Amino acid sequence: MEQRAFPKIIMHMKQRFQRDENYPISLEEILDELQIVDLNTKSRMVLDTQMLSSNPKIETTTEDGIKKYTFKPSLILRNRRELINLIKDHQNKGLGGVLVDDIQESMTTEEFDKVFKKLGDDIVVMMGKGKKKVLYYNDVKSAENLQIEEDIVKHWRDVGVDGLDETKIDEYLENKGITSMKDGLEVKEQVQYGKKKPSQRGRQSKKHNDHLGSLLTEYDPNKKKSSI
Repeated sequence: MEQRAFPKIIMHMKQRFQRDENYPISLEEILDELQIVDLNTKSRMVLDTQMLSSNPKIETTTEDGIKKYTFKPSLILRNRRELINLIKDHQNKGLGGVLVDDIQESMTTEEFDKVFKKLGDDIVVMMGKGKKKVLYYNDVKSAENLQIEEDIVKHWRDVGVDGLDETKIDEYLENKGITSMKDGLEVKEQVQYGKKKPSQRGRQSKKHNDHLGSLLTEYDPNKKKSSI
């Protein structure tokens, strides 16, 4: 029996949150509001000690020894700025867009209606899997959305650049009050250093028994010993 009552309770708690009535209430109060009267003691205990307490969409508190519950939205949102920051953060982390269902679940009906009336150009709505609406951030200042001034386009179309080098083109643009793009770039020369050559010092051969040099004499078998 608790299995049939449980989804009704979750939906009821969500609707209370969206009506901005998300103050804590006990299981008995929830059942009274839903007019569920056919639950036995065992089913009530399972709901109170297991199913509601462990559900990620339900926040549990205790008041005077009695468990009370509030709805816990998946997102923390209160206004348009927080919504834009959330969508940007999702995309920067490679998580894609944000489901409209998750946003609607995380705001009161009044907040949701107010935000969606003022989405503007910063946010685009696309259809995702299962035909669910997904919100994406649209960076109006990105290179893809860059709008070139009409004066620049007109001057560029009027001038013939065939056979002209970059210096001549820059001079023409400067005369028209247009700064070339390369003026904003800092060019750094890269200096490459040659590899240090290994030392070419010659090896010195090690001498052995140098201290015996003065004691050695050349042996000549034909040389006679001098008589004393």
